[in-house]
Amino acid sequence: KYRHYAPDAPVVLLHGDEDKILAFLRAEQAARRCAILCYDEECNALAPEGLIPVGARDDLATQAHRLFTALRQADRSDAEIIYAHLPPQEGLGLALYNRMIRAAAHTVREIH
Repeated sequence: KYRHYAPDAPVVLLHGDEDKILAFLRAEQAARRCAILCYDEECNALAPEGLIPVGARDDLATQAHRLFTALRQADRSDAEIIYAHLPPQEGLGLALYNRMIRAAAHTVREIH
């Protein structure tokens, strides 16, 4: 409904098995220009091109603080698509989820 948080490139939120998400992201990096809003812990598991660290997996406060800067950085890149993790829908994660789901125009890809 509202896309006021959305960059120009499409945003896809990923949900599912973490190892399979990393494998999916590696394949996407090899196939196309993508920006990835990644957890700090994932940086070494992915190619550096297009990575935008948003904070530790369990540090929702830092992720929330970095979100808009990360989306702007992704928007300034030449990425065809932007990937990010689907935040939890509880506590501080819910506020992050609401912002991210709008940026992604409710586009969530299940990876199992």
